[in-house]
Amino acid sequence: MKKIWCIVLLISVIISISGCGTTNKSYILAYDILTEPQNLDPQTASDPSALTIINNIFEGLFYIDEFGILQNGLAKSVNKSDNGLIYTIQLKENVLWENGEKVTAHDFVFGMKRLFIPNTKSPAVSQFYSIKNGKEIHTGVMDPSSLGVKALSDDVLQIELAYKNDNLTYLLATTYAMPCNEKFFNETKGKYGLQSQKIISNGAFTVYSWKRGETIKLRKNVHYYDSENVKPTGVNLHVTEKEITYERLLDESINAAFIDGIDINQFQHQGHNMERIENETWGLYLNTDNEWLSELNIRKAIASCFNREMYIDKLSPNLSVATGIIPHSIMLYDETFRTHAGENITPEFNAQQAYKYYQAGLKNLNKREIEPLELLVNKEATIDLVEYFSAPSQLLQKELSLYINIDEVDANEYNRRISVGEFDIAIYQLSANDYSIGSIFSDFKSDSDNNYISYSSLEYDKLISDALSMPQKQAVIKNYKEAEQTLIDDAVFIPMIYATDFFVSTSKTSGIVYNKRTGLISFKSAVIK
Repeated sequence: MKKIWCIVLLISVIISISGCGTTNKSYILAYDILTEPQNLDPQTASDPSALTIINNIFEGLFYIDEFGILQNGLAKSVNKSDNGLIYTIQLKENVLWENGEKVTAHDFVFGMKRLFIPNTKSPAVSQFYSIKNGKEIHTGVMDPSSLGVKALSDDVLQIELAYKNDNLTYLLATTYAMPCNEKFFNETKGKYGLQSQKIISNGAFTVYSWKRGETIKLRKNVHYYDSENVKPTGVNLHVTEKEITYERLLDESINAAFIDGIDINQFQHQGHNMERIENETWGLYLNTDNEWLSELNIRKAIASCFNREMYIDKLSPNLSVATGIIPHSIMLYDETFRTHAGENITPEFNAQQAYKYYQAGLKNLNKREIEPLELLVNKEATIDLVEYFSAPSQLLQKELSLYINIDEVDANEYNRRISVGEFDIAIYQLSANDYSIGSIFSDFKSDSDNNYISYSSLEYDKLISDALSMPQKQAVIKNYKEAEQTLIDDAVFIPMIYATDFFVSTSKTSGIVYNKRTGLISFKSAVIK
């Protein structure tokens, strides 16, 4: 059935382009992705490639535009009750799935139920706990039928909250809140989102074909309610290596790509359009499972004896000194998190204070000195932080008699040792895969599978858990600020460098929108000159 509709779609596109008297230009964009999406299921996908594709093949109730402003998607109007607990959403008319069937409020109800069902294992489910009975369903206490989301009719959706949440409409703009057609989902028999025939779109494009390891082809969805304003005929997304992507961008075989900041020089004189993205923080990851580093005072000694001034002059233009954990491109509500939290939250270099911490730590450990520690380094990393760590390392030797040996390994060995906590200190890259600040902070929670250093703090865990479910904007900001400061004060991650990457499009391409707030890309307005 899916193949039949793809044929109908292509015929319709060809007619619309080559029809009598038309002057429309037909073009298909080319875009490279470095990693293959694991799946294209909106309720579960979290990798950047998948989220970008989902953003172009689905449309939810709301979306966030390129200026960070919330806009109506499929929602025609929204009415909020006086107590702020009930949202009644009228859907737009004539909104269809790619097979021509109507998108209804029931599709949003089913999508939401899937989000909370434990077996779905959605990475964002806790963010939606304000929806009535959502947490209870996710923890197995209540049945999905009790969820506070219901269809009052085909065109009217009602969402009831357990407590007020000022952030609800922003949550409904994420990919996790996209609609899901229950009949189609059941027909996929557990393979929803895994193949082109197992995906049904209601957005600007459909998945025409998916050849794993090679190409995902998107084509214009002729049943999309705003199809007349979708400019490209389609998008071909190629799974390629970074070096090949660079070559293809230079010769304009592709229309746009993400470029590592360290490699940007070769593109600066090509007339390309460039968007700066500071989405990575590199630093020292201290393993609290280590005998010596389990002692807080030892970790604080290292942090207090870390002088960033010693490598600031060596940094390339795409790098800057990090004085916080969260980089500047990560947004929280309508501003960057750094705007909320301030620029400099790390301890200033203080050799005397570092020595006091160090002696207190030795006393608590009942030791006279610490054996040399080992610094794990990925020698295939895009940034050579060993060079920048050299001078601070010598300072640790001078002021604390603390020696750190460098152990450079290949990427596979590095990832293996990180995943099992087989290191003392590691040069580590923090980044937000889904551009959500919560995705960085959640990795340090004691129950996180990504907490590779066995860091445990009840205070920190509560700050993050509360922030993910808090209804009030200022309370969320306050919790995240305190969480970042807690990580700094506990010296489990010592930030060294912010890294800037770039979203680059060719001089002949315009209208590909990179959204700073969400990290997502929209192709529907793209034009090739």
